[in-house]
Amino acid sequence: MKLFGHGKKMKKGGKSHGRVVSGETPPLIESKYRNFLEVLHEGIWVIDKDAYTTFVNPRMAEIFGYPVNEMVGKHLFSFMDKKSIATCKRLLGRRQRGIRERHEFEFIRKGGGRIHALLATSPITNDKGNYIGAIASVQDITEQKMADETLRVKDAAIASSINAIAMADIKGNLTYVNPSFLKMWGYGNDKDVLGKPVVKFWETEKCALEVVKALRRRGLWTGELAAKKKDGSTFYVQLLANAVKDEGGKPICTMASFADITERKKAEEVLRESEEKYRFIVDNSKEAVFIISRTGKVLFINNCMLGISGYSENEVVGKSITRFLTGDSVKKALFALTQEFLGRPQPEIIVGVKTKSGGIRYLEVSRGSTPVHEKGKQIGILVSAMDVTERKKAETELKDSEERWTSLTGNTNDIIMMVDNKGVIRYINKTIPPYTQEGTIGKSLYEYTQAEQHDIMRKSLKKVFKRGEPDSYEISSKIPKIGIVWFNTKMVPVKRDGSVDSVIMVSTDITERKKAEEAIRESEERFKMIFEYAPDAYYLNDLRGNFIDGNIAAEKLTGYKRDELVGKSFLKLKLLPADQIPRAAALLVRNAIGHATGPDEFKLLRRDGTEVPVEIRTYPVEIAGKKTVLGIAHDITNRKRLEEESNRRSEDLAKSKEELERKVEEFERLNRLAVGRELKMIELKKRIEELEKDEKQNP
Repeated sequence: MKLFGHGKKMKKGGKSHGRVVSGETPPLIESKYRNFLEVLHEGIWVIDKDAYTTFVNPRMAEIFGYPVNEMVGKHLFSFMDKKSIATCKRLLGRRQRGIRERHEFEFIRKGGGRIHALLATSPITNDKGNYIGAIASVQDITEQKMADETLRVKDAAIASSINAIAMADIKGNLTYVNPSFLKMWGYGNDKDVLGKPVVKFWETEKCALEVVKALRRRGLWTGELAAKKKDGSTFYVQLLANAVKDEGGKPICTMASFADITERKKAEEVLRESEEKYRFIVDNSKEAVFIISRTGKVLFINNCMLGISGYSENEVVGKSITRFLTGDSVKKALFALTQEFLGRPQPEIIVGVKTKSGGIRYLEVSRGSTPVHEKGKQIGILVSAMDVTERKKAETELKDSEERWTSLTGNTNDIIMMVDNKGVIRYINKTIPPYTQEGTIGKSLYEYTQAEQHDIMRKSLKKVFKRGEPDSYEISSKIPKIGIVWFNTKMVPVKRDGSVDSVIMVSTDITERKKAEEAIRESEERFKMIFEYAPDAYYLNDLRGNFIDGNIAAEKLTGYKRDELVGKSFLKLKLLPADQIPRAAALLVRNAIGHATGPDEFKLLRRDGTEVPVEIRTYPVEIAGKKTVLGIAHDITNRKRLEEESNRRSEDLAKSKEELERKVEEFERLNRLAVGRELKMIELKKRIEELEKDEKQNP
């Protein structure tokens, strides 16, 4: 078995690499390590002594954007730039010297993207203690690095929103408005509005105060209001306001968005004025009737059309007709609308209408349209349509039923046969060369399989004909020039007049699956090695805290051998101080309800009585149908030591600073004394020279 390989020796430079170990793994342990890798939220990456990748788990491949088989065999340096390679060479040197450590590193994903990762690395040695590679657990921390950028984008999205957005404090004064708010209300600068009461921006303060009161009572208000622009003109908005609360449920501000519905209001006024004119159509038409403006806005819609779409009148009138059409219908509908307004009647067309419930209804729009005038001016055209959804559905189903069999049998990778009760092939959609469809039809299916498998096939075929129920089996067939091919065959009875007339057999090539299953069996030893050589202490325990298994690092960390840990609880082994047991029990309860925990710091009591600080993460897993807990304990002694050393150095530095200041002060005092003495000597010398001069002049 190759160390962390994938079913065959890896090659580089013409030489195989990897470590061969022996030994069989019990089935329960094999399942356990497979489950362990599947639930682990961290990537696992293994390299050999020359830094070529020999194993990655699916999470590791997912982080880098590769399939597992593309990463295996690649050199470590192929996932980084030149700058990172220089750093990596230094780190590999530390690994070769037996140093384990945690650090951050930047890699290059498939496609060129950058990824930030946190690595816990450890060297791997053979039985003689020689370095043969390294293993690392990898966490993707790219999202943390991108968090600030994400917040910035969200702020920009609010600022650039088409809808007007505003925020006010609990007193009702504006604290934020986006550019769309300023444009909608006619202001040029947010300084003109910030700090002012929100009620000042509405036509009537009374209505605005009612909205404020409703927000304080219910925390939400939606509806229509008449707003007042800077120049005093009035317009209408659809308002959605929410009270923003803190974690304790206390309101801290109000946020609202506004949509200008003035045009819709005008359209409603037009409809009210022409209500009598269209009443006959509304009351008597069994067809969908609607009026559309030259710009494509819906001015009127009758009850039949409302029933078809599921929308209310307020949700449709004033909106563009294109909002309610399927993508493939918009272009032909707009073309027909343009031609109708130009006086060129169009033939019937079928358009798809999106309903409020998310479905699609199909309408056949009648030929031509009727102009609609208001005060002598054409405001739109009246269009009628029939709901042809059921007809179109029936046509589609008929077409689908004709194509279904051809599509199923012609495009599938499976071999589909129809056989009689003696196994004679009456139909086959495809064959594997050198066999042909013409040469196969009319022959017995037993001619294409080994004799030792005929009994399985006959019993299954007889069962389907007798009971009229589906059945299945797996067999292999020896294909000339190809070899052994495995098939999973499902048989479905075809009944006529209540009895089974024939059987449809769907044979799926499962050769690769069989090979994969074999590869999985061969890889179980590799999974065990990953568990054993993980740099941190990995262990499994049940929901009562009893240890099920542990790796080499767990033995070194606790001071106990594996057989001394297995079957005993952390309470019995006294691995934790008494004051930390309740906290450990609480984490075990969280595991029992399916929650992962950590990282959490504990003080671990080793067998020799010494304490070691550890950081523990736990993950609930299921092994052989039983709920267990995977724990990862990381020794943080060095980190704690560095923290203490840092604190001690800070204290020493402070003391050194005080001593230096004292010495500087003493030096300055002595310097002042020396300077004074020097000045006195200069003065004395000068006086002596003067006396000598006087003596010479006056002997």
